[in-house]
Amino acid sequence: MDPQQQRVWWPLVLVLVASSGLLVLGLTGLWQGTRAAEGLARDESERAARTHARALQAKLTDPRLVGRVNESKVFKIEQGELFIPEDVRWVPRENAVLLRLAPSSLADVYQRARRLEFVENRPEDSRDILARALSLLPQDQTSDPHRSRLLLASAWNAHRRESFEDRDESLGELGDLEIQDQATRLGLLLLDFESKLVLPEFTEELFRELAPGPGKATLSRLVANGLPEEKAIQLGQLLDRCNEVRTVLLAAREALPTLVGSTTPSVNRLEDRILLYYPESQESGRGVVLSPQEVKALLVEGSPNDEASTVSHQLLPGQLVVSDRPLVDAISISPSLYLVPNRPPRPALWSRPWFLAALFLTVVVFLGLGLFLMSRAIQRERQLVATRADFLLAVTHEIKTPLSSLRLLSEMLVTGRVRQESKRADYLRSIAAESGRLSVLVENVLDLGRLERGEKSYDLKSHSLKDVLLELSDLFSPLASRDDMEIQMQVGIKERTLVLDRASITQAFLNVLENARRYAAPGGRIEVIPAEDGGILSIRFRDFGPGIEVDEREKIFEKFRRGKVAGTGGNPGVGLGLYLARTILRDHGGDLVCMDPPEGKGALFVASLPLSGQTNGKKVRG
Repeated sequence: MDPQQQRVWWPLVLVLVASSGLLVLGLTGLWQGTRAAEGLARDESERAARTHARALQAKLTDPRLVGRVNESKVFKIEQGELFIPEDVRWVPRENAVLLRLAPSSLADVYQRARRLEFVENRPEDSRDILARALSLLPQDQTSDPHRSRLLLASAWNAHRRESFEDRDESLGELGDLEIQDQATRLGLLLLDFESKLVLPEFTEELFRELAPGPGKATLSRLVANGLPEEKAIQLGQLLDRCNEVRTVLLAAREALPTLVGSTTPSVNRLEDRILLYYPESQESGRGVVLSPQEVKALLVEGSPNDEASTVSHQLLPGQLVVSDRPLVDAISISPSLYLVPNRPPRPALWSRPWFLAALFLTVVVFLGLGLFLMSRAIQRERQLVATRADFLLAVTHEIKTPLSSLRLLSEMLVTGRVRQESKRADYLRSIAAESGRLSVLVENVLDLGRLERGEKSYDLKSHSLKDVLLELSDLFSPLASRDDMEIQMQVGIKERTLVLDRASITQAFLNVLENARRYAAPGGRIEVIPAEDGGILSIRFRDFGPGIEVDEREKIFEKFRRGKVAGTGGNPGVGLGLYLARTILRDHGGDLVCMDPPEGKGALFVASLPLSGQTNGKKVRG
C-alpha cells in the first residue's frame, strides 16, 4: 500500500473501529436492560402465582365449599361411622351374589337343564329336570334361594316354549316367596315385563342396588321390549345417581380410618380422585369426593351462592393444570392440580441476543462497505485528478511539439534562409504534416468533450468509399513521408456508397493510422485493405511494428489507456485515438477490433461499417 493510500485508509479504519465500539456499548446496554426487565417481570409473575396459590389452597380448606358441590358427591361421618342415605341401598360389593345351590346334586341338575335347553335344544327335557329338582325341595321355605332360582328358570323355560299357563303358575309361586337374591330378582323383573309389560314393585329398589354395567344392560333390554321413554329416563337417572353416590361412599369408606379422629380439614388423593374432608368433631364431619377437573372448575368457576369464595379465572396469574405427574416450575394446589405461573411477555425481537448480534454484524458490514466504497471513490477521484493532470501534460506536450516545429520551419522560410527549392518543398511538406497532426489532436480533444457531455452529433450523408479513402491518403501522406513510411492503400475496389459522417469517419481512420505510425518500425509500411463480406464493409489496418500483446488488445480501447510498448518506447501520446475511433464506428453501427496479424508480426486493426447505413440511434444532423 503506497503512502497516499495509507493516508486515506487509516482515518477510515479508525472511524470503523470507533463506530463499532460505540455500537457494541449501545447494544450491550440495551440487551442488559431488557434482560433485567424480563427478570423483574418473571419474579413478579412467580410472586403473584404463589400468593394466589396460597389463596386457592385456603379455599380448599373452607367448609363452605361443600355447599357448592352436588349432594351426590357429598358424604357424612357420624359417630365414627359412614352415613348411608335411606334412598340408596348399600351394596358392599357391586357384583351381585350368585346363587350357589347347596346340594351338589341340585347344582348338577340345574346345569343339566340349561344345557338341554340352550345347547341341545331340548326344552321339554329341561322342563322335566327342573320339575324333578323342585320336587326335591321343601315346600314350606318361602325364602329358600334355591327354590326361587329353580322356579325362575322353570318360568323362563315355559315362556320360551310359549307355555303361558306353566309360566304363570311358576310366577305365581315366585310371588309367594321372599326373594333376596339380586340375580333372581333381576330375572323376575325382565320376565314380568316381557310377559305382562308391567314392572314389579321392587323395580326402583333393585335399580338402586345394580352396578353400572348390569343396570345399563337391564335398562337397554327393557327399552327394547317397549318401556316408555319417560320411565326409561327416570330409571336411568336413578341408576346414575345411586352409582355416583355409591362410588363416593366406597371412596369415603376406604379413607375412613384416616378421617376419623382428624380435627383439621384435609385434602387426600384416592387414585384418580380427590377427597376433601371438613371435620366437625373428632368423630363427625362432612366431605366431598371430586375428580381433579371438578376441583379445578370449582375453584375458577365458582357458584352464584358464594362468589367471594371463588377466584376468577381471568385474574389468575397462571393456568390451573391437571396432571398425574409433578410439573416443573409449577405450584401444587392439591394432588394432581397445579398452578403454572404465566410467563412474562416474550421480549421484543430487537432485544434478543442473536438479533442484536446479527444487527451489530449487519451494521458493521454496511459501515465497512460504506467506508470501503468511500475510499474507492476517493481513490478514483484522486486517480481521475491524476489522469486529468497527466492528460493535460500530455496534450500540452503533444501540442507544443508540432507548434515548435511549425514555428521553426515557418521562421526559416520567412527569413529566406532556405534557398534551395527542394529544401523549401520539404519544409512545406513538414509544415503540412505537423498541421495535420495538430488538427487531429485538437479534434480528438474536442470530440472527447462532446462525447462526455452527450453533445456529439453526426452529419449523415451518402459518400463514396473510394473518395473517403483517397481523402484519408491525402491527409496522412505528409506524416508518413516525413517518417519515411510507406502507406499501401487499395482504393481500386468496387464502387460503394455508404451513409456516414465523412469528417468523423475520416478522423477515426486517421486515429488508427496515427497509432500505427507511432509504433511501426521506422521506414516500414502500413497496409490499408478494404473488403466486403455479407453486407458488412471491413477495412484492415496493418503495421509491422512490435505488435500488441493478447491481454492488451481490448484494454487499449479504454480512455486514456496506452499499451506497454507505449510506456517503454518513449512515444508521446494521450491515449484517446483508439477510444474515439471505436466510439465513432460503433455510433455508425460498426466496430473496431484488434486481431492477430496473419503472419504473426505487427498489429492488425479491423474497422467495420454496415453497407445499409444503419446507426445505433445516436444524434444526427439531417
